[in-house]
Amino acid sequence: LLGDLETSEVTVPRGFKFDGTTAPWFLRWLVPRVDKTLWAAVIHDYCYIEAINTKEWADSLYFNNLILGGYSPLRATVWHFAVKTFGRGNCSGE
Repeated sequence: LLGDLETSEVTVPRGFKFDGTTAPWFLRWLVPRVDKTLWAAVIHDYCYIEAINTKEWADSLYFNNLILGGYSPLRATVWHFAVKTFGRGNCSGE
């Protein structure tokens, strides 16, 4: 990350390393690794890696950010289901 990414919920610091949007192989057609909602994936990864709040909170924040980024509610719901089901991180409450 070349600069801080600030939202009302969290600030991802400059220098944070991430690998783009990741997904199980069978869902990769739905969202490319880099698209208009990459920032939502960056925030989600940061919350997982740095154990910001709970997994449920991070997953809900991801859903909300996908909607803000222009995804349809259906598409955002599919991705929310994916992170709820397959996402792993250091958050409390896992």
